[in-house]
Amino acid sequence: MNFRQSFLGREHSFQIAPLVDIVFLLLTFFIVTGALADEEKATPIKLPTTTSAVTRKREKLDIVVNVTRDGRIRINDQDYSVEKLRRVLADVQQSARSVPVSVIIRADGKALHEDVMRVIDACRAAKLRNAWFVSIDTGEREHE
Repeated sequence: MNFRQSFLGREHSFQIAPLVDIVFLLLTFFIVTGALADEEKATPIKLPTTTSAVTRKREKLDIVVNVTRDGRIRINDQDYSVEKLRRVLADVQQSARSVPVSVIIRADGKALHEDVMRVIDACRAAKLRNAWFVSIDTGEREHE
């Protein structure tokens, strides 16, 4: 049993096709995620500040709901009524089945508490229990 002879006649070559495939996949990924991040920030919102923010990674089924200073509810740069928001959230919750769905609430610092509570009520009506609030961490910690 001489195994070395079977490898002697073969030439090793560098395969470029898999490398090109990976590069195109990465390019597509960054273009799509960059476009989604731009859509999220298209609504002009001045986020409130905090000294105790917790960083959280975005998940696949996170729904970003923007509440503007004048009380408008926006998702992906489109206005939603409270009823339409309830229907959309319920549809997403029902289609997600076992995958957890979270709602990320980006409320303007000057938005009324009542407007934010309408979004929370819509989440509760859709049986969504994971709601997160977005704020800007000032980095200043209180000294005890």
